[in-house]
Amino acid sequence: MQVFAVRVDDTLALCLKSDSFVVMPTEGEEPMSEEKSLLRWGGLAGMLAGIVFILVPVTLFGFVPPAPADPAGFVMRFPDVRAAIAVGNGLDFLVNILWVALILALYRVLRGTSLAAALFGSVLFVLGLGVLFVESSTQVAFDPISKLYHAPGATPVEQATLALVWQANQGMFNQFDTAATLLLSAGILLGWKVYSLSRSPRSLAATHEN
Repeated sequence: MQVFAVRVDDTLALCLKSDSFVVMPTEGEEPMSEEKSLLRWGGLAGMLAGIVFILVPVTLFGFVPPAPADPAGFVMRFPDVRAAIAVGNGLDFLVNILWVALILALYRVLRGTSLAAALFGSVLFVLGLGVLFVESSTQVAFDPISKLYHAPGATPVEQATLALVWQANQGMFNQFDTAATLLLSAGILLGWKVYSLSRSPRSLAATHEN
């Protein structure tokens, strides 16, 4: 008993001499803290994506004139709207990056309900974002066509051909729009389905029991 008392006194003395206490996390506490941090940052990324996304149409529709009726008009006006399109695409690129953080956080949350559906939905959503990433640099595809169109030695025939090339590129980007919409919609629907399963009465009962 005396030896035990001495050891206790020594331990208390060491604790009093130390400047702070180091609390070791219990089993499962540290992963839970990391998961909450991931969800917090994912939610913040989603809110920022929504705010920045509002600026995209404001920039593209506010500083870019309406589409001309003549197909060649798109090429003719491009030097005047190049800066506005580049800013709008840059904002769109930032939104897509923030959406990647959001979808990773959502996958972390929903994988406990249905791993296969959560993984498949996340992959579909990321594929859709990949298509949007390609579309966030349209000025790279249109700028060379515009430079050739406005070159001093360009003939009317060459300009008409370049206008057709412009239309072909625009049609390709419209196809990307359709593919991205379908992929994102499928990913959102799967995510909503998994979320509905996670909020079912049986799941809630199991959560309360745990």
